[in-house]
Amino acid sequence: MMAYNTIEDIPQTPMLKKITILSSMGIMMDGYTLTVFSYALLYLIKVMALTSYEISIMGISSILGVFAGSIIFGKMADIYGRRYIYVYD
Repeated sequence: MMAYNTIEDIPQTPMLKKITILSSMGIMMDGYTLTVFSYALLYLIKVMALTSYEISIMGISSILGVFAGSIIFGKMADIYGRRYIYVYD
C-alpha cells in the first residue's frame, strides 16, 4: 500500500469521485431541508396566523434540529462507521 502526502497525490478514480459526491450529499440535504422549511413557513404564517414569537420558535427549531442531528449522527458515525450512517440516512 502506498502512502500519500496530501489528498492531491491520490489518483482520481471513479470510486474516489463517488465517495466525494456521496459524502457531500449530507450537507446538501441540510441546505435543502432548511430551504423547504423556510418556504413552508412563509405559507404557514398566512394560513395559521402565527405570531412573531411562534415564527421565531419554528425557525429556531429547524436549525436546532439540524445541529442536534449532526451531533447525534456524527457520534453514531464515529462508533458504527460512516458507511452504516450513510446507508441509514
